[in-house]
Amino acid sequence: MKKNNSLSHLTLLKKEQDKKIPKITSEINKRSMRAYHEQYWYGENFLYDFFEIQQIKNKSVLEIGPAEAGLLKFFKEKGADCTGIELSPLRFTHSKLLNNLNNLKLLTGDICDKQSYKELNNHKYASRTRKLKINFSHKPY
Repeated sequence: MKKNNSLSHLTLLKKEQDKKIPKITSEINKRSMRAYHEQYWYGENFLYDFFEIQQIKNKSVLEIGPAEAGLLKFFKEKGADCTGIELSPLRFTHSKLLNNLNNLKLLTGDICDKQSYKELNNHKYASRTRKLKINFSHKPY
C-alpha cells in the first residue's frame, strides 16, 4: 500500500482553516511572534557558525517552509538573496507582514506540487533550508 505523503501537511492546514488571517503585524499571535524571533536567533547563534557560512553575501538561499521567515531575515541581513516557499496561508501572511521591508522573495506553494517551483527553476541556491535545517550540496566538514 502506497503511503499518502501529503496527509501531514493537509492535516496542519485543516487545523488552521478557522484561524483569523491577520491584516497588520499587531494581529499576529504571540506564539507566531515567538517563533519568528526563535528562527532569527537560531540562524544568528547556531547555523551561521556551525555551517561556516560566513561567505553568504550575494548568494541565494531557498528555505522550504520558512513559516514566519525569521531565518531568512537573518540571512538577508548578512547579504544573501533570500527566497521562501510556504504552504500555510496563515504563516505565509505572517512572513509577509513581518518582512515587508526586508526585500525577501516569499511565495506560497506546496513542495509536493511541481507547479510551486516554476518561479524557482532558473535560480541557483547556495543552500536549501527546511524547518531550520540547512542541507549543503557540499559538506563543510
